[in-house]
Parts: sequence; C-alpha cells; structure tokens
Amino acid sequence: MKTYFFQEHNKYTLGNQFIERTWVYDGKSLFTVSIKDKTTDCEYIVKKPDENEFGYEGLTYNRRVIQNNPYHFQLTSVTKQDYPADIYSDSRTEICFQLEDSFHGVSLLRYAVLYENTWAIRTYCMVKSYNMPYGEGLFDVRNNWIDHIGVNYQDYDMKVVNYLTRTDRKTELTEVQTPKEGSVAGNVLIGYREKDKQGLFLIKEGPATMDERPETITGFHIDSNGINVMSWGIMPVEIRGDRYQKTYSAVTGVFHTSKSCGFMKIHEYLKTRFSQGGSRKYYTMINPWGDRSFYQKVNEHFILDEINAAARLGAEQYQIDDGWQKGSELIRLVWNEAFDFTEYWSMDTTKFPEGFKNVAARAREKGVELCLWFAPDRNRVYRNVDEAVEVLYDMYKTYGIKSFKLDAFQNRSKEAEENFEEMMRILRERSDGEITFNLDVTADARGGYFMFCEYGGIFLENRYTLFKSYFPHSTLRNLWNLAFTVPPQFLQIEYVNPKLNRDKYMDVKELAPESYSPEYIFAITMFANPLGWFESSGLNDETLSSYAYMMDIHKKIRPDLNQGVILPLGHCPDGHSWTGFQCILEDLGYVLLFRENNMDDQFLYTLHGLENDDLNFEVLCGDKQAKVSCQKGILTVCMNEKRSFVLLRYVKSSLEKSQN
Repeated sequence: MKTYFFQEHNKYTLGNQFIERTWVYDGKSLFTVSIKDKTTDCEYIVKKPDENEFGYEGLTYNRRVIQNNPYHFQLTSVTKQDYPADIYSDSRTEICFQLEDSFHGVSLLRYAVLYENTWAIRTYCMVKSYNMPYGEGLFDVRNNWIDHIGVNYQDYDMKVVNYLTRTDRKTELTEVQTPKEGSVAGNVLIGYREKDKQGLFLIKEGPATMDERPETITGFHIDSNGINVMSWGIMPVEIRGDRYQKTYSAVTGVFHTSKSCGFMKIHEYLKTRFSQGGSRKYYTMINPWGDRSFYQKVNEHFILDEINAAARLGAEQYQIDDGWQKGSELIRLVWNEAFDFTEYWSMDTTKFPEGFKNVAARAREKGVELCLWFAPDRNRVYRNVDEAVEVLYDMYKTYGIKSFKLDAFQNRSKEAEENFEEMMRILRERSDGEITFNLDVTADARGGYFMFCEYGGIFLENRYTLFKSYFPHSTLRNLWNLAFTVPPQFLQIEYVNPKLNRDKYMDVKELAPESYSPEYIFAITMFANPLGWFESSGLNDETLSSYAYMMDIHKKIRPDLNQGVILPLGHCPDGHSWTGFQCILEDLGYVLLFRENNMDDQFLYTLHGLENDDLNFEVLCGDKQAKVSCQKGILTVCMNEKRSFVLLRYVKSSLEKSQN
C-alpha cells in the first residue's frame, strides 16, 4: 500500500502521494487542521475549529447550551487497517477513531478511508446511543453534518451540482448553482482558485437532496467558518442503542492545474471507490419494456424469439421485465396490497410451463446472459430480507441469472435503507461477487447517483416513443449533464426502435427518432452502457443490422473506455448544438462528436488536458467524410449534414514516435 498513517502527540495524519489530512484531538473534540495537495504542498485549511468536525444536534452538541457545554468526547482508541481489493472497492486504508461521551451515553466511531492512488479521503461515522437526541420539538431545523472543511469559500470559483431523480417526472437531471452563504442542495461541490490553479471537491455519498428524509434540509452549508457536508441520514427517533448505525459519507478531494482536472479526479475517485474490486465492466442489454406491449406478449415462445434476435444484434444480456411472476404485475405492490410474498414471486407456469429452463438453455446456446426484473417488498420496509434473497438466489443457482433490475424501491426510513442494502450485500457475497444489480432511479425516493453503486449500475430513465417521451437529443442531454460528475460507465442509456409510433412525432419532425439514423441513436449510448429499450424481435432487418454494426465497434473500444475518464465536450445538447464526449487515457483517447440540427458546418471543441500535445486522429465510425484538425488542444471539426456524428480515436504523436 502506498498510503501512510502516523501519530505525533495529539495529531493524526493519513495520506498518500497525492493528498494528506491531519486531525487533532484536544481532549474533548476531534477536528481537521490540515488538508494538503502533496504534489504542490498547497494547504487548504485556513479556519481552525474548536469543536468536532461532525455534528448532530442534541446528540453531539446542543446550540441551546452555550456555557459549560457538557458534550465532550473521550478518544479511547485509534486503529489503522489495510484492506485488499474486494467485491465492492479497490484496496484502501481505514482509520477508526473511537469516541465516547459517557455522560450522554453516545458511542461514535469516526472513520477516514483512503483508497490507493486517489486524490480524496472519505469520512463517515458509526453511531449508537441509548438516549434519543435531546430537544425534540425545540428546534426549527435539527442540524447534522458529516464533515466540516475549514476553507475560505470566497477564495474559490465554486459550483454545486444538485441532482434530480424520479426521472419519470423529470426531464432535467442536474442543476448547477453558484453557492452563497447558507444552505445549498446538492451532492457535489467543486471549487477552483485561478490565482494558484488549485482546487478542491466535496462529494456527499447519499441520496439526492430531493430524496432525503427530512432530518436535515440541504446538501451543503457554507459560511465564514467553512463548508459543512450535511445529513447523517438518520432521523432522531431512529438512533439505536443496541448496535451501530452508519451515516452517509463525505468525500474531500484536491486537484490542481484546471477545472477539467477536478472533474477527472472526481471520476477517478468514484471509479475506484465503486470498482467492485476491478470486476466492474461494461454490459450491453436488451430490455423489451420500452415498446410498451410486454404484458400482452410475455411467455416462453416470445422470449425465445427475443433471445434469438438479441444474439443477432450482438447484445450480451437479455432482461425479462415485469410480468414473468405468478403475482402478475407490479401494480399490486404499488397499491400496497398485502399478498403472500413467496407465492407472488413464484413462476407463472401458464407463461413458462417449465420455468425458465428452456429460456435459460436458449440464452446459453446463443451466448446471451439471462437477466431478470424484481421488486423487493417496500410495503414491509424490506424486513423480509431472507425471503427476497431466497427468490433471487434460487434464480441464480437454477438458471444462472446474475443480474437483477431492482425496481420500486422506496427509501422511507433508515430501516428500509439498511434492509435493502443487506439484501444486495448477502446476494453479492453468497455468489462470490457474481450477482450484480441495475438500480432504478425513475421514481420515488431512492439511492440516486452516489449510493449503492458498489452493487451495480444505474438504470436511468423510462422514455417511450408511444408516449412521445423519447427524443434522441433529450437522452443525449441527460447523459451529457451527468457526465461531468457521474461516470458514464455507471449508467445504462437507452436506444429505441425508431420505426415505432412515428405518427406521435408529426409536429416535431426534425427532432423525431425517425429523423436520425439508427447509428446516431446508438452512438448516443456508445460511451455508457447501451440499453436496447425495445423488443429485439420487432426490429426490421435494416435497423438490426445498423445496431449490430455499432455494437461491434462499442465492444472493440470499451476496454479503453472502461479504463478512461469520460467528460463532456462542446455545448449542452438541446437538439440544435454541437456537442460530444472525450474519453481520456494517458497517451490516447476517443472523442465522440455530434452535430445536432445546427446550421453551421464547423465547430471548435476545447479538448481536456491536451493543449500541449500533438495528436493523430483516426475515424472509427459515423461521418467518414468529417474533416478534423487540432492545434494546442483546440479540435476543429467539419460535418456537412445535420444530425451527424463521428467517433474518433486519437494518439499522441510522442507515443507513435516512441513505437516506431
């Protein structure tokens, strides 16, 4: 391990070659006195606190008790543990400060985690208390924060990204804000200081602010003392005395050189934190739900035809959605019906007389992995963990199903959150990491974009041509906006059957799916996990052939995509812009560029981190007549037709010279 930890009197320091953080325990409180960028020796902490860097009103402090504050914690032990990569994360060093407030009966474990080769340190608490937090009903807002960073916020050009889930009802998935003093919603804060080109970022690993339970009201709080990362994720009545409960996490990272570098370090941290021990991989899936006729068609014969067509397209996974089970439809769960769980999730033998035996055999024959939709029991707050585990584990053992889409999650309470995660953890560990999940964020209060990602990927949105809710530019826009801070490698992005429901788009012909080539529609998903959101057996030969062609290119480049950092380029997609993405590796990379319905034939892109490199480009697909040139990181691209795209691979000239 390249990390280190040492103690000097009452100071404790954790670091690696990139970042270093130092804490002081003063006899009653634990707080941070230094955060450094080790590569530049830049110090970030300028405000020295005199109280704990974490806080929960009525539990660790009380603002009504100013004089002779009795909320003092004794530091009883400090331990260091190195962990190798596992099925959740990469190798890491964990520090645990054990703190006890015997007067109030509060026991708290303060953790700091540093993943090898990252520029960020993650902190969180484990807490137990036999006493409920003091002062229920006395406070207008019960403040609680996971971490405090004593920076002068006015020194930085600062942005906060607020994330919107429940994507069935949201067409914009991010809000970028310039924060002022006070509270601001969001999960990511990034600040850059132009005078010395230093920056920092904060990530709150918890649900989106809009999906949090109401024990606090915001994502970050900013004032003259610094920045607080808010919300433990535990309501006062949920604090327990019989076992520790885990708070949400706060991540503090550093960077320098440029704002782009900050986004790169966020991606690198998240890809390490949620790496699944290096086993996280791209996946190409077909799910027939997007055509909106699955309930009427689902049976063994239909699924066999679907798997045949999915194999011709080149998809590696086929997911059977809602309707396979004896319980019939999800709506019974949504209506809060009290049903027999085991019977509901048994096989509907009128549709599958031999269960999935024949379907699974066909999938193996065609080289397609069979996947399944499932909805745990939110109406019972997921207390029947064992029943849910047995249903899914039986599918894994009997039919080899390793990927499950989890739908209808409602994060109603800390208990619901813990039970839901326990179900996933048991299945991951019992299967030695083979079972993974597609985590649906389309409705209700769920985990969002920074929670549970060690268990699988994110199913982002339901968009349908039948309801005129799918538009290529809107899907591209959502991916582009998220990609600054959420790795596209974590996201499933849909492509549809553009020949369906053409009559729905007569008034918006220019933006209609049919107006784009199938290759363009697939290209939108190319740097994420392509999700075929259609009945594969319903594609005509021409569309299937086009998708198969693009699928083959995706598979060829995705080892590089998996290793790289993917960031947006150009302007935000709106149907009439020049836009795109860049996949950044050490000596090579890829750019995926789109000319939407824009009047100009030419556009200048500013590439990330390549202003000092000479580049050689190769066209891989798309507009083969596209003209490209690059000087000092400015890429000039010419495409003659609207609704065109081009995928380019670039190599630094210095690499090619060294290989010749």
